[in-house]
Amino acid sequence: MKWNAYFLNYRLASPLHIGDLALGNVQKTMFYIPGKTLWGAATAMLTYGHFHSPSSQDYQAVGEYVRGAVRFGYFFLEDVNDRYFPVLTPEGLRYGAKMKLTKEEMENLFL
Repeated sequence: MKWNAYFLNYRLASPLHIGDLALGNVQKTMFYIPGKTLWGAATAMLTYGHFHSPSSQDYQAVGEYVRGAVRFGYFFLEDVNDRYFPVLTPEGLRYGAKMKLTKEEMENLFL
């Protein structure tokens, strides 16, 4: 089976929280959007667009179709300076192809 890769860029219209660890009342967020979250969003959008009043079976059927037809990778942050995906360096895990930010620098910059 032949696959085509598409690279997508989205601009957030509002703040986004993808849950990670909770530290008391502080809700930490991830530096990326997992592929499973994108799969769920695509499934919901396609189901809602295809059925007038979708049932849980409709969501399940469309979800299975999407799972078989599409593969989602992680979505990472990007700005005009860099794409902030994780990079393993001799100094440890860094974020960004150019800037090589530490986890703390990423949190200060984006969170």
